[in-house]
Amino acid sequence: MKPVDTMWAPELAGESAAAGKHYLAVYVAATGELADRGVKSARITGLTLRFQPASGTCAKGPYMKEGEIDCTVEAFPRSQLAQVADGEWRNFAWTNMSVMGSPLQRGETQIGVFGFSVPDTVDPTGFELCAPTKRNPIDSSGFPCVPVKVPEEPRS
Repeated sequence: MKPVDTMWAPELAGESAAAGKHYLAVYVAATGELADRGVKSARITGLTLRFQPASGTCAKGPYMKEGEIDCTVEAFPRSQLAQVADGEWRNFAWTNMSVMGSPLQRGETQIGVFGFSVPDTVDPTGFELCAPTKRNPIDSSGFPCVPVKVPEEPRS
């Protein structure tokens, strides 16, 4: 899995962002683990987004103090993987559904989109996309992360 694009969106995959928030849409490309084999039912689950705000501090969950920001967000909405032409993923008709898997043929790459709800009051300076692994499938604090670019366009 590799992030290929990001954008701010007030609506994504048929879901509207809550008042005062936008989705950070992260488009990812997925290819089978081994080039000589396909994947019967490929799906991506458990993604989280970590971000660094320009100001303020990060906190965890319900024990946050006033002024603290939860800087880890779980993916919602999230799509299934689909065959999408290069650069056409922003215009694709995505739906919020990742229960069913998508077959990946040998050496094939498919695209998916994942939304992360970020408050409009937060001005992030950087993002990391984090995912579970076979060795660490549950504890999101131990997920490996890769950098994700901050969208060039402002939230609108």
